[in-house]
Amino acid sequence: MPTPLAVRRRRPAGLVVLLALLGVVMMLSSASGAFSIPLEDMLRVLFRPGEQDALAHRVLVDVRLPRVVLGMTAGAGLAIAGTAMQALFRNPLADPGLIGISSGAAVGAVAAIVLGEGGFFSVAGAAFTGSLLATWCG
Repeated sequence: MPTPLAVRRRRPAGLVVLLALLGVVMMLSSASGAFSIPLEDMLRVLFRPGEQDALAHRVLVDVRLPRVVLGMTAGAGLAIAGTAMQALFRNPLADPGLIGISSGAAVGAVAAIVLGEGGFFSVAGAAFTGSLLATWCG
């Protein structure tokens, strides 16, 4: 069984490995798609694009990098929210269903489908509103 000091020494190394893996995944997801950008040309296209790289630069900067950053931000937000909920309830198995957030979202979505036209944005908005009401009232 490792001592607490040994566990503390391993954490920075694990964090470095995970950050390097995040960088690799960011590069791979930015390079792949319908318009292929070779990995070896990625930095040149990003920082010093020539005339032949104008389209690749626009695709990378205007489409792919914002999506990658948004995905990372959403994932980090979900991780922080889950960790906060687990710490608040002192339960490692805590999830949004524990306090009724999932049920409130389901009621809001069903209400939008039954009472409204059932479009994507109306259902998503109603589900979000239902989850907020369940959190606030619960």
